[in-house]
Order: sequence, then structure tokens, then C-alpha cells
Amino acid sequence: MESFKSSIFKDKALKVLSGNWKPSVIVSLVVVLIIGGSIALQYVSLLLYYVVFLAFGSIVSIGCMYVFLDLYRDKKEPQIADLFTPFQQYGRIFACYIQVFIFTILWMLLLIVPGIIKGLSYSMSYFVLKDRPELSPAEAIKESMRLMNGHKADLFILQLSFIGWAILGSITVIGIIWVIPYMYTAVAAFYEQLKNKDTESLNTVTE
Repeated sequence: MESFKSSIFKDKALKVLSGNWKPSVIVSLVVVLIIGGSIALQYVSLLLYYVVFLAFGSIVSIGCMYVFLDLYRDKKEPQIADLFTPFQQYGRIFACYIQVFIFTILWMLLLIVPGIIKGLSYSMSYFVLKDRPELSPAEAIKESMRLMNGHKADLFILQLSFIGWAILGSITVIGIIWVIPYMYTAVAAFYEQLKNKDTESLNTVTE
């Protein structure tokens, strides 16, 4: 059985990113500019900010997840255009994002910790949507919860391990565009191992 230690996923991410840092950083920079631009709109109008971020910025951030999943899985060089591929199935992805957002907020209203736990449970929903086009957004969320059963702490520790890098990147501002590819690729590696573990379990049951 493969280990879910954070160091393993980070090592895998660095190996995949070797030779791909330049296109990865360019894609990351575009994401930062788009998200940053969306956030800046709050100084113009809060309503405009929410509309633009929810309808556009959030989808681009999911596109970033897909870019680095493709890099990890298929060694596909990151391209700016690939950030916008989720718009090809906009309805499904936007509906999933809204559901995840609402469910997480509702759990957060109860207590912070349950909200974090549920957020981790829902975290693979967008990857599932990419791989399972036959599933509805609600079904993708349920599948994410199933995959994450017993692995929420593993993902939390992996994400927590990037805190230092994120703080350093934020302080230097420009450094964050190197942190994003590193973190997103590591999470992609985490998802791939979840899938492989699930497939192995299913094969064991059917044998």
C-alpha cells in the first residue's frame, strides 16, 4: 500500500515540474492577475466583485487545478489557454463550485473545524468532474467524499506543509507564482494516488 506522506507528493511534484517551471510560472502569473483583478473589484463594487469572482475567477482557479493535473498525469506542458477549458462544461463546474461553497459555509457557521473537515471532503470534486463526465455536480461531491474517507488528515497535512512557502511567496509577492505550481501539482499527485488506491481496492473485492 502506497504511503500518503506529504514529502512523497512534494517530491513527485518537483520531479514533474523539473524542466517545466517556465510555462508553469507563466500560467500561475496569469491566474494571480485574474484572481487579483477580481479581488480588486471589491473597491469598485462588492456586487461586481462577487459576480466576477464567482462567475469567472473561480472557474479559472479550477482550470489551474486541471492544468497541473494534466502536467502531472500526462506530462502536458502548461498552457495559458488550458486555464479556460473548464468553461467548456461551465454549467457543471459552476454548479459544483456553488454547492461546495454553500455546503462549506453552512458547516463553518456551526464550527470552524467541521467546516474545514467538510472542505477537505469536497476537495476532489472538481477532479472527479473532469474524469467522470457522466456524473452530476452533486454526484461528484459524493464521490469526492467517498475517495477522501480516511484521507482528510493526509490532505490537510499536505496543504499545511506549504504554509511556510505561501507566507514567503506572499512576502516577496512575486514568489507566489512559484508556490502555486508546486502546491497544485502536489495535490494532483495526491488525487492520482487516491484514484489508484481506489482502483486497487475495487480489483481486490472483485477477485
